[in-house]
Amino acid sequence: MRAEDTSTRGLAQNTLDTILAELTDGNRRFASGQPLRADCSPQRRLSLLHCQRPLAAVLACSDSRVGPEMILDQSLGQLFVVRVAGNVVDDIVLGSLEYAVEHLAVPLVVVMGHSGCGAVTAA
Repeated sequence: MRAEDTSTRGLAQNTLDTILAELTDGNRRFASGQPLRADCSPQRRLSLLHCQRPLAAVLACSDSRVGPEMILDQSLGQLFVVRVAGNVVDDIVLGSLEYAVEHLAVPLVVVMGHSGCGAVTAA
């Protein structure tokens, strides 16, 4: 999504900065070994049953060692995650991200890569 597209949705830059800061702070907590406890309670799951309003969409590698929710220290419902080996965007991946932006009103899309990606090496 281009920057001018987000401004037409009425989102202030400080809102996007706040979301990005929350994700960055979550990553710092994870990296320091002090993540908050993710809320996976039955009550939280029930609250997400009919509606989701994630803070961000994340395109990440399908690497099994750790998921974006853990790396960014976010609870259920806070991220709309699309995972594919090597972070390759095809029509299906793009459609999933477009769904998050258009139908779930996700204001921020994050592309998260990692070092030592086996899919990138294999390609």
